[in-house]
Amino acid sequence: MRSITVLVLPALFACGSSSPTTTNPGADAATNPDSGADASSVDSGGTGKCSPACAIGEACDPNDNKCKPDGTGTHIGDPCATSGADPKCGSDPKATCNDQTQDGFAGGYCSYEPCSAVQLCPLGASCAHLGGEADACWKNCNTNADCQTRVNGMSYECVAVDPLYTSGASHKVCYLKAFACTMPADCPASKPMCNGADAGMGLCK
Repeated sequence: MRSITVLVLPALFACGSSSPTTTNPGADAATNPDSGADASSVDSGGTGKCSPACAIGEACDPNDNKCKPDGTGTHIGDPCATSGADPKCGSDPKATCNDQTQDGFAGGYCSYEPCSAVQLCPLGASCAHLGGEADACWKNCNTNADCQTRVNGMSYECVAVDPLYTSGASHKVCYLKAFACTMPADCPASKPMCNGADAGMGLCK
């Protein structure tokens, strides 16, 4: 005859008459600052807090708490070879290359355009109208070192671009040391004089 083994599991009983405790994630987020969430804002892909939640393909920039393109299809600030669309600048249709031959950017410079106060740049970039051109997205920076780690990096510097700034988390971007201009209005406050413009294209100093 087969023997049958029966396992008896002890029942667990709650002590006293208290009701079981339920967890309210929303309440925890509002009262526990270490929970990583906030009752009135949502972290959407970045480490910032944006409300309402960012759309698909966007991320919340922790530097200004604004939803903007997540940058996965762009390589702003990277070198490139072909003016206009260049695979080195990413798959986003707004990604563009400012090359050395036609645009004067040593080693090429991937940017993103157009941009505006409403149409924000991807994470890590800010919008400004530099060199007498229309608004475009340029790599954010804090020091020159942020701009000089790339090929031909010594041709670039971290420039405060006010009053040419349009939007974004930084008022400083990586740009050419030889900052082109045709008039003083093309120059940032950090280099207010347009020298040599009488002969055509000048340089901000």
